[in-house]
Amino acid sequence: MFVQFKTDATSVGIAYTLRTDGQQANAPGAQLTAWTDFRQTGYSGADLYAFDEEAKQWGFLGTTMSGLKYPNSSLLVGGIPAPAAGKLRSYRAHLPMYNAITDVSVLASGGKTVEPDWSFRDGGDPVVWYGTSITQGGVSPRPGHAYTNRIARSLNRECVPCYASIYLFSSAKARRRTPM
Repeated sequence: MFVQFKTDATSVGIAYTLRTDGQQANAPGAQLTAWTDFRQTGYSGADLYAFDEEAKQWGFLGTTMSGLKYPNSSLLVGGIPAPAAGKLRSYRAHLPMYNAITDVSVLASGGKTVEPDWSFRDGGDPVVWYGTSITQGGVSPRPGHAYTNRIARSLNRECVPCYASIYLFSSAKARRRTPM
């Protein structure tokens, strides 16, 4: 899951609140996910990317690595060169992969405009990707590192990972079962 926006700001970021009422994205009724083999930035963190118009690719700006606090967290990156006059730069924030969030806000200063960026819808319908917990982003060090998010940035399309181990795969073995 990601939020994409455009702005002419020289400092950008996001703020979000993790859901703590037991209704998590990965397991309704569960408390906040916390694993010893999975970095906190992977299951509760967020990454911020900026689109480079010249290189035609997304570049990593930062993660919530040191600013991750329960249940609220934020990421702000400053010192970004302003885009050319009258132009806006696209940003994408990849949100927590396992712990659900209740709200998200875009942070921006040093500019005049912030608006939604729906350009990822221009690439076509979302790609639905069935697989194991690795497809869902399991044990990835941060949300932008999940391979479905890397592919989403590369294709400029939304990738929807579907973790369907009960029906398609044998847990921890990723052996394919009956084709769909």
